[in-house]
Order: sequence, then structure tokens, then C-alpha cells
Amino acid sequence: MAVLLRDRFPRLLGVAGLLIVALIVSSGCQGGPTVRGQSPEATAPPRLRPTPEPSPGRPTESPLPGVPPSVDELPVTSVQIEGNEAISVSSIRNLLRIQPGRSVTESQVREDVRRLFATRWFFSVEPIFRPDLKNPGGRLLIFRVVERPMITAIRYEGNKRIDDDDLAEATGLRTGSPFDISANREAVRRIQKVYQEKGFPFAKITLDSGGQRADREVIFRIDEGQKIVVAAVTFLGNNYRYASAGILKTKITTKRALFGIDLFGGKFDPKTIHQDKLSLSGYYRGMGFFDVKITHRVLTGDVVYNPFRRGDANLTIEYTIDEGQQYAIRNVTLRGNKVFSTEKLEADLKLVSGEMFNQRHLAADVRQMKEMYGRLGRLFARVEPLTRFDDQAPGVVDVIYEIDEDRPYLIGPIDVHFHGDYPHTKETVVLNRLLFQPGELADPKLIRRSERRLAGMIFERGPANGPRIRVRPLEPEELVPKKIQADPLSGLIPRTPFDDDRSRQVVPVSPADRRQFTQRSEPGSTLSGTPRSLVQTSHRLLTDVLTGREPDESTVVRGQNREPNPAAQPYNPILENSPLGDPFGSLGRALVDPNFGLLDIDVDVTEARTGRLMFGAGVNSDSGVIGSIVLDENNFDLLRLPTSFQDVADGTAFRGGGQRFRIEAMPGYYFSRYLLNWSDPYFLDTDFSLSVAGFYYQRFYFDWDEHRTGGRITLGRQLTREWSLAASLRLEEVEIDNPDVPTPDLLLAALGESWFTTGKIAVTHDTRDNAFIPTEGHFFQASYEQAFGDFSYPQVRGDAKQYFTLHERPDGNGRQVVSLSGQLGWTGDDTPVYERFFAGGYQSFRGFDFRGVTPRQDGFPGTGIGGSWMALGSVQYQFPITADEMISGVVFTDFGSIEDDVTMDDFRLTLGAGLRVTIGAMGPVPIAVDWGIPVIKQDFDDERLFSFYIGINR
Repeated sequence: MAVLLRDRFPRLLGVAGLLIVALIVSSGCQGGPTVRGQSPEATAPPRLRPTPEPSPGRPTESPLPGVPPSVDELPVTSVQIEGNEAISVSSIRNLLRIQPGRSVTESQVREDVRRLFATRWFFSVEPIFRPDLKNPGGRLLIFRVVERPMITAIRYEGNKRIDDDDLAEATGLRTGSPFDISANREAVRRIQKVYQEKGFPFAKITLDSGGQRADREVIFRIDEGQKIVVAAVTFLGNNYRYASAGILKTKITTKRALFGIDLFGGKFDPKTIHQDKLSLSGYYRGMGFFDVKITHRVLTGDVVYNPFRRGDANLTIEYTIDEGQQYAIRNVTLRGNKVFSTEKLEADLKLVSGEMFNQRHLAADVRQMKEMYGRLGRLFARVEPLTRFDDQAPGVVDVIYEIDEDRPYLIGPIDVHFHGDYPHTKETVVLNRLLFQPGELADPKLIRRSERRLAGMIFERGPANGPRIRVRPLEPEELVPKKIQADPLSGLIPRTPFDDDRSRQVVPVSPADRRQFTQRSEPGSTLSGTPRSLVQTSHRLLTDVLTGREPDESTVVRGQNREPNPAAQPYNPILENSPLGDPFGSLGRALVDPNFGLLDIDVDVTEARTGRLMFGAGVNSDSGVIGSIVLDENNFDLLRLPTSFQDVADGTAFRGGGQRFRIEAMPGYYFSRYLLNWSDPYFLDTDFSLSVAGFYYQRFYFDWDEHRTGGRITLGRQLTREWSLAASLRLEEVEIDNPDVPTPDLLLAALGESWFTTGKIAVTHDTRDNAFIPTEGHFFQASYEQAFGDFSYPQVRGDAKQYFTLHERPDGNGRQVVSLSGQLGWTGDDTPVYERFFAGGYQSFRGFDFRGVTPRQDGFPGTGIGGSWMALGSVQYQFPITADEMISGVVFTDFGSIEDDVTMDDFRLTLGAGLRVTIGAMGPVPIAVDWGIPVIKQDFDDERLFSFYIGINR
């Protein structure tokens, strides 16, 4: 392998270099006119501002004494420490971010003060600026500190089951560290937590010494108590069909120990019992058991037969359930609806008269009605479900939907706010991922979907730091014009946020141009709530948007279709007149029509760690053991070159453009791949994606060894949320050696080195609900590829998969899924053997060996030569085995053939079964184990009963 890499590495670098040079040349046009209405400042990384605007809803910190807030002051020539006695100057300086020779801001000084306080070494830290008498052009920054006293000794008394080292690691206290009463009391809480995690819920920790100012020793008194292990969780009275013990155990936090060992479950926390009862009651009420009552008791017993757990106690938690009666729906009533008729709203309701009450169906009906109003721009429409019981008619419930339709709103100005240390992402990275634009009707579904699109690889996710899109209706007095400069290229490359109902939700007038995007302060509130509960901030509309300015002749590109898709794309008020005669455009409509409102949009994002170094391993029956080392940067910027070493230190060089750069090494026993890839999902700020890759690949087949070096350029376009189009150009050098002897003619023709280029176009339609474990929807892809070079041939392929959910529990879990899949392919006569069709293995035809389904040349029965025609199909039924769906079973049949001609003469069929095991720590793809038995086969086929896949990524 090393020799092969050495021989081909220069070629790989050469191919990758040519591709990158071509990319830089093509990307150089970004230095010209600004695209999509952005000012040059908007596409630049956010800069630190001298006086940031106060955040709405957050207090403004008072200035530090002696610290000038301006970034334009004289630079700091020296950073000095005063007042330290026991702690060295070097230890303190290692904590500081401020370095001599640079100007500093108040926020930077404040951050360094916080770092020093966080060590708990000091009672006080005071930053002071003084003139530098030796350097008249600079200042001295002095941190004056007052140290805390030191701990002379630390003792843990009474601990037998957990040693001192583990407790010391938990507390963080060390002899010689600063004495801090609050830190000592926090250490008590941490020790208590350690004992609870180890199964000692009744441990008591007291601070014998270390709680007074005069103390210098810290002594913890520990009463460990008895170790408790939850050996069983049982249920009584659960007679409902979908309330088996296995299902109810998935609803509670407390888990029993597996085989009496508390490594996986078995931890007992008395506080979780109350929460478990609430969770069980919620599940029952969601199924219509409104009168359910749940009690519990705890049974304990000493461990007798296990010598390793002498003195421990086993615990059984028993829940007794009085289910009561399951309620049915009597009447469904809608109130307050005027825009939609009652018949229209009730047409697709899941919860109807006569059905058993189901909270999940109720929520789905509310969501569906709100989405109907949302498509009309009625962002704040409320659909509030109420339940009404009749004492004279037990067992039935009426559902009443109180509807407040509100009024339609249009998207107004959109402002982006970046948070985190040294933000460097361009605004366009955020704007490109939004599914709405100024001037469109405000659809809450698109707003929330935009939040989900922003969360992940570039920005943080989760409730604390995840993306937040805040909306606020603008008042009439806030609609004050603000003059801006038009962008001559705006609208020439229209961006179309894709959505199923986009053509219905766009008003046929022009949106505001994105030149109005600015950066502002930190967030104050989110999308939740009514218009009156949102944070009030001010913003002004734009003169050009309100007046529909005539385009200047210099901004018009001759031959350019200004309205490439008038049915789906609202046109540009800067470059065009409104066909409806509205001089104000769609935003102006909010001014002249009192029935429309206008929204101020604030998008808050926190930059995440976008660079990752990942290690992984996988093993499957087709490729053997494969390792994986990946260096991945998800916020790359090819053209942001470093201007100084500080750009590299701060992480701003080559970052902030939302592009992806990936270096991948996958060495293996039979298969190895080395990849260098750059991609931009919004090339030139459009809905086109561009990807450039260089690779080296080798595979040791049974019949020959294959080595490939090459590159690929792919241009894609997301047409709608489901349709996408891609075109690619591939250049490869392929070397075939070590052939099987005797050697068939097709293999002889491909021996040695060969060059070829292919152009490919593919269209994809994808409606699956999950890419890894789909349960509904379909996937379809059709492609045409033409090869040139040493071999010239066409190739056509089609792949389709359809998923159906046959059954699911009322809570939406426990899905039983049938999947249908098929592959068709045809390739020309001049196709080399390494580009022909093969089948067999866990991914294509189970029951046969990898590439074991293939035609063979007469007289050469041991060597597969591939086919020019492929027709494969599969039907699979997957069902859960455990209530938590971690283990599922499958039964399947695979069928089809690989032929030299368009026939099915050598038809094959297999029957089989398998398991799917999902382990969260190993990633979203489940472990797959299948057993397949060929029922119809050919004499020359290679069979394999067992196939599997296991992968781990960290």
C-alpha cells in the first residue's frame, strides 16, 4: 500500500491542484459587484464594535474604573501583576488573553478579570491603566490582586466504598490551593452527587472543618449508608392493550439493573419516582384515560447470594394503576373561524366523533389547522383545543377548538446577530439557509424549519444556545423610510426557498431586497407567544422598497430573463415595476392595506466548533475491517486568506464562508480510500451547490486488484424541498493488475492503466421522513452518464425506494414498516469491466457473496465479468422486537438478475430474516445482521448465508 501511495501521490496532488486552481479562478468573481443586495460590510466577518448596542431584555454592565471602552486608544505596551505573594506571575499571565502590543476594549479586560476570579485564587482583582513613561505612545495594564489564604490539609473520613482519589477529583480541592468557604460547601454537594451516581442515595456528607474563616483544614465527614440497586420495576392493573410493562418502562426514568449489575441502569433516586408517576399519568391521559390514578410502593431486601455485593440492598418499585374508563369523542366543534369554512378545516382531522381520544392526534389536528392559517401569513393565529366533559354521559368528551385567526403578516427587515467568542461567519451563511425572504407571507412553518436548518454543523443547537428567530410586528410609526444604495446584481440570480406550497404563499409583488440586513444586539425573546408579548425594538423600512424605484439602465444585463419563474418567484422591486400597479411593492402593501401587518425579524445564532477530527471503524461482510480518520471543517472559506498570524490564532483564516472542507483517510484490508473534498452548498450565494474532490481509491477483489486516482466536480441545484438536480464531471486514471488466471477477454482489455472522463446528470426526488431509518415516503433517482477517453460508453441508472407504515401504536411508536426497492441499469458495449454491473452482499443482494451475482464468460467460470443490464428488487418488512425499538427484526426477499442483455434469463431470488440493533453511542445507523437463503439461483453464483454491518464513529 505504501508503494502504491508513493507512486500515485504526485498524480493525486496534481489533479487536486488543477481542480483547486480552477475553483479559485471561478470564485474570483466574488471580488466584483456584490451579489444579492449585500453591502461589502454585510459579507465581511462581523467586527468587534467599540460601543455595542444594549441587548433587549438584558442589563447593561457598568464600565470598569480606569478602563477606556474605546478600541482606538493607545496600545498596551506591558501587562503587569501586582499584589501576588504565593501565586507566580507566570501562572496568572497564562490565564490572560490580552497581549502586549495591541489595543484592548473594556469587554476584553472584563473577560480577563472574570477568568482570574474563576480560579477562586483571589478576593479581588482590579485592572488599572497607567501611562507608560518609557514608551510615550503606549499604556501599562496592571492587574492588582488580593490572594486568598491556602488550604493546609484535606481529609475524607468515613468513606469505604469510594476512595480518596475519586473524591478529590470530584471536589477539585488540593492542598496548597486557595481557601474558599463557598468552594468547600460546593465540594460537599459534589461528593453527595458522586455517592448518588454510585448507588448510595442516602449518603450524608457534612463539613467538619472548612466552613469558618479561621479554618485552614478541610475535613469531610461521610456516612455512606447502604448501596441500593433497582432490581425490578413492576406494574399492576395495566390492562390497556398498549400499556404493557415493556411499553410503560419506556415512559419512566428509573431503569432496573441488568442481571443485578448497576453498570446499565439500576440507579435509584427517590426524586424520580414522582416524575415517573407524572409521566405514566400523562401517557394514560394522552390515550383518553382521564380518570387514571397511580400509586406506588418500594420494596427492599438485602442481597444474600452475591458475595460481591455483601451489605447492599435490592429494591423493587411497584406501580399500581387504576386505569378507569377510556373516553371517546362525542362532538368536535370549531369556533371563531371565518377565513376557512368549518368543512374545510374538518376535512382532514384525525380526531373525529366516535374515535377514542388521542392526544397525539389532537396535537396533529391543531398543527394542521395552524399550518393552514400559516400559509396565508397569519403567523399569530391561535387554535386552542378545549375538552368538555358531561357528568350525565360518562365515557365521552367533547373537543372544542377556539380559533383566533388574527391577520396576515409579511416578512419585513431581517437582521442577523452572531454570538460567541470571535465570531467570523459571514451574514450570507445565515441568510442563505432561511426559507423566507422580505415581502413574502410570514409562514410559521418555514420560520421554524429555518431554525432547524441553522442548527447543527456551523451553529450551536439546543435550547440554550441554539438558533432563535424572533419576530415582532412593526407599528405604523416605525415605518419610516431609510435611503439605501441599490445593488446592480440583485435579482439576476434569484434564490427560491423551496417548499411544497410556495406558489400559494408568495404574494405576486416584489419582496424587499436583502441589502437591509444588518447586525444588531443579542436576543431578547423567541417566536413563542402573541404579538403583544414580543420584545419591542425599532427598525425602519427602506425608501427604495416603498417607492418601487425604476431600474437604472446600467443595472440591466441584456438578454437576461428578469422573471425566470414568475409563478414561484416574486420579482424584484429594485429592477422591475409591479405588474399589479402597486408602486410600493409587497412591503408597501402593509402600509396601504390595514389588513396586513409587517414583521421585524431577528435571527440569533451562536457559532459552534466547526472543525472536527474524527476517528471511526467499521466492519462488514463485503469490505472487511475499515478504519476512518476524518478532518472536517464545516465553516470553511477558501478565499479568506490570513493577513497576519493573529488571523490564524483567532481562527478567522480560511473560515466563516459556510463551505465544507474534508480530508478523509479510510485504510482497510480489502478496501482503502483517501479523499480531499471542498464544497459550497450556496455557491455565489445562490441555490446552486458546487463540490470539488480529489481521491485515491484501491480495492482488492477476488478476480483483480483495482487502483483509481482522479477528481470530480459536481454542480447541484435544490429545485424544491423534494426535487434536486446535479451535474458532475469525473476524471480518473484506473489501473487493473493481478488478474485471475485464466483471464476473460473483458478483464484482459482493461489490464494496465487507462484514462477516461465522464459527464453525468442526475435528478432526485426524496420524500423520506428519515434518511437513516425511514418509515414513510419515497426516494427516486434517475441518472445518465456518458464516458469519453480510452473507453466511450453511455450508462443509464434508476433507483427507487418506497416506505409504508403498516401499523403503529397510538403514541406513534412501534412502527411496522414495509419497504420496496428497485434498481435498473443499462450500460454500453464499450464499458470496461470495472464499470459494469455486479450484485451480491448486504447492500444489494443478500444470500449471495459480494459481487457473486454476475455473468461469466464461457470457459472462465471462476471470474465474474459484470453485466450490461441490471434489474434488482427487494421487499422487506421491519417490526420492533423490544418496546423501546432498540432491537427490531426484519424479513425480506431479494430478487432480480445481472445480465449481458436486456433479459431475465438468469433470475435469482432469496428469502431471509435479520436483526437491527440501534445503539445511540455508535451513531444513527443500526447494526445490521441478515441471513439469506437463495431459493432460485444459478450454478455459477457465489453464495453467502450471513451478512452484516457494524460501524462506530466518534
